Amino acid sequence: MRLEWDGDNFKKVFKFLSELRSVAPITKTEDGKAIIRVVDYGNVAMGVVEFSEGVIVEEGDEMYILPIDRIAEMASSLRKSDDVVMTITKEGVKIRVRNMVYEAPLLVDEEVKMAKEPEIELTARVVLNGEEFKNLLKVAKKQSDVIRFEGGAIIAKGDVATLKMNVEEAEGEGSAMYSIELLEAITKLVGSKDTVVIEYGDRMPCRVSVDLGIAKVKYYVAPRIEEE
Repeated sequence: MRLEWDGDNFKKVFKFLSELRSVAPITKTEDGKAIIRVVDYGNVAMGVVEFSEGVIVEEGDEMYILPIDRIAEMASSLRKSDDVVMTITKEGVKIRVRNMVYEAPLLVDEEVKMAKEPEIELTARVVLNGEEFKNLLKVAKKQSDVIRFEGGAIIAKGDVATLKMNVEEAEGEGSAMYSIELLEAITKLVGSKDTVVIEYGDRMPCRVSVDLGIAKVKYYVAPRIEEE
């Protein structure tokens, strides 16, 4: 399996994945793409990265377990303009960038499985640009540790003050609360000009989607259930 991409997206994707887990499986899809699905250690969030460009899948490719934390550490020094080629075989993972070659063994962990993506119908969606999304979480965190999506409004209610944002691009109905700390994980790969689509429903997980061009990223977060 061979993936080609730019240094900026490589760094952001693996930084995001490393927020969830230190290892993750990658495998090929039926239509010849590559996909990573990883569930966090608390079993309350899932990251899905589907590579749509720059992917060469070989006939013998299977599921490989990547050392996400090691790759993220290596990627931290990459430049935005770097061309990165990552090759994955049974022998290990090899990453070429400029005049450097990084090699690491694959992991063998029988407990790491390719998680199944949730099949859920979400009734509401809001759309923000990356800068709005990151600033929203930054300000909301000063009010509360949770944030509520309700119709076209996003609300963070603290003991004293309340923050409310009415989103222009919104549709559908639904209401649910989510951990701000968990939502912050995906900000590791969101650029200020990226489009962030957030879908949710009554007491349902939310799905945060970002299209990086070379890859489509979906991030599922379990709701924070209110006590009756």
